[in-house]
Amino acid sequence: MKQTSKYTKGVVLFLILVLPSILYLYLTSGKHNFVYLPIIASQSQNYIPLLDENRQGIPEHHFISDFPLTETLSFRDLDKKIKLVFFSNADDTLTNQLIGYMFETEVWTHLGNYEDIYFLNFVVVDSVNTFDASIFEQNTVPKDQWINIPLQQDSLRTLLDHNILVGGIRLKILVGEEVKVGETIICDREGRIRSGFNNNDKMMDSYNSLSKFEIKLLRDDLKVLLAEYQRELKHKND
Repeated sequence: MKQTSKYTKGVVLFLILVLPSILYLYLTSGKHNFVYLPIIASQSQNYIPLLDENRQGIPEHHFISDFPLTETLSFRDLDKKIKLVFFSNADDTLTNQLIGYMFETEVWTHLGNYEDIYFLNFVVVDSVNTFDASIFEQNTVPKDQWINIPLQQDSLRTLLDHNILVGGIRLKILVGEEVKVGETIICDREGRIRSGFNNNDKMMDSYNSLSKFEIKLLRDDLKVLLAEYQRELKHKND
């Protein structure tokens, strides 16, 4: 029986011992494995992300100011809830249906056991195009957790400018004088803005709910945020 050569043995050992490590480093390069989802901070008005290693002490978080959502509900009424803030246009039924479908199938069906996730849909209306709420009524998201807020473009800008639309988020969402439809912002239970990074190590700021790739990043980052709160609760109860 022919003996295996030293060269062949060396190749086999390389494949078994070294190659898996190289593949792991390659596949995980450019990605952040967060314990905590970064917080957007207003330090020096640069609205930079605070990572888990520099969140200690008293960092200058950006807290969202209170504002009305409906006649009976304000943003602060949803404290202790995770909020997804996104935008749609009353005159674009097809895009609205797609936004609803993406949130239902890519977010809610995967995270539906969490009753503290609220979907805040800011709908741009005008004197011609009024909002038809029936567009979203077929969603399986509970009605009290999907809140439509119809507003004129100017009123929407006044409400959110320098409050939710800050730093890189503002630059990404505002196209001229109008908000970009489908962009979604994560707001945590404390009223802070949270965001992860994409696969190219770039801060997301907001997530395009019309993109299957970006909405999956949104879902993954929501899982990190939910796990963060679960750890805090466990630590509190121990």
